[in-house]
Amino acid sequence: MEHRMDYQYYEVFSPDQGGGNGALVMEDRDFSDARKQQIAARANLSETIFIKKDQGRFILTYFTPVEEVALCGHGTLAGLHFIRDRWGLVPDRVMTKGGEVEAVYEEGLFYIHLGQARLVKELAADEGLSQALGRPWEDLTLDGMTPRIYSSGISDVICPVRSKEILDQIEVDRDSLVGMSRKLGVVGCHVFTLGAAGVVHARNFAPLYGIDEESATGTSNNSVITYLREKEGRIGESGVIHQGKDSMQGLLRFRIIRGRTFIGGEVARIDKAFEI
Repeated sequence: MEHRMDYQYYEVFSPDQGGGNGALVMEDRDFSDARKQQIAARANLSETIFIKKDQGRFILTYFTPVEEVALCGHGTLAGLHFIRDRWGLVPDRVMTKGGEVEAVYEEGLFYIHLGQARLVKELAADEGLSQALGRPWEDLTLDGMTPRIYSSGISDVICPVRSKEILDQIEVDRDSLVGMSRKLGVVGCHVFTLGAAGVVHARNFAPLYGIDEESATGTSNNSVITYLREKEGRIGESGVIHQGKDSMQGLLRFRIIRGRTFIGGEVARIDKAFEI
């Protein structure tokens, strides 16, 4: 078991200091990838983050319970808080295998720029998404927007739906979504719809990576905001994203700074023991 002080648990995108998306963060003491994966599997959180301090730079790596990923939004925010808590520093950027991530710190909150989301392809009706989500293709549209694959360091299906009611009713066919994700080369599927002005509602499913549903995802929502901003007038310069369902919910905030999307939110530091 690692020494208790070697790691810290955070709830990221945590509404009212409760809920959000859990992440375990620790200093990378030259662990092998196999050891990192073992720790992440034992922690059994959506992400475990390892931070290496190297000549004033901070290098972050991210592991789900089953596999390493190149970039993770909520993991990056947890990592930034760990850096502040452990070393008393507020970096304006960190390095990841998905590229450099710029950060700003305002009024106690970090916001991160995960890069410009890139359109990979438009999805066709026969590529398995309807079966995976258990909804007819005509439900998977919103004001002319249809499912697409975007990449924000990692690739996801970004899927609009016609209403909040449809969003809440989605029941994923796990095997179908795993197969579709492998075929399309994506992490999973991020489903969204619009609420009141400046409000987005979303759910995220990534069973291929051992995450049946995730309560808050920075990279996927970065792609959503990119998609909405491509549609004139669909979203403003700031707003909130409510992600998840029932007790599994997170609250993300977005801001457009110098024409670029930054994702942030509340982060709660919680004392919690793990046998890793």
